Amino acid sequence: MFRHPQCNTRERRKILNTLKNVLPVQTGKRPWEPSDLVTVGEVLNEYDVPLTGLLHHFGGTYLFTNLIDAGENSLWAYVALTESDLKRLLESYGPKEQDAAVEAMLKNRCVTMATASNFEIRQILTLDAGLEGSLELAQRFIRSLSTQLKRDTEETKALAGDSGLVDA
Repeated sequence: MFRHPQCNTRERRKILNTLKNVLPVQTGKRPWEPSDLVTVGEVLNEYDVPLTGLLHHFGGTYLFTNLIDAGENSLWAYVALTESDLKRLLESYGPKEQDAAVEAMLKNRCVTMATASNFEIRQILTLDAGLEGSLELAQRFIRSLSTQLKRDTEETKALAGDSGLVDA
């Protein structure tokens, strides 16, 4: 059997470990069910819809949480959990302790964030979170998304104008 020289066992393990830390979040999906490839676990907080809970994908456990609810529009965060994160979260007692646990889990790691409109995911971006709190992280997400959308709009206009398909 032929094996590509770069696909050795170490590289395969590295790829598999990377996949464990990546939660697929897809546009058009519900924020608490962000992909057909994830399994919804325990819901930790809900009000009409799940607001905070656990997702399972490729052997990993992930937290999902609603950061901002502004009527029809909302902002959601997704983060991979370690065993100790999961233990802390499940052992938290009451809303204040659970909120503090969630807040801690959004620091110093990659956080996938998504906007939703009418409970349908619209925009997705992954940020490397530092020590900032969830509000500051949400603000940075909005700034990053705005910058990305401006750049995409400019590139689309340039492509349309250069190709002669549409007047720029």
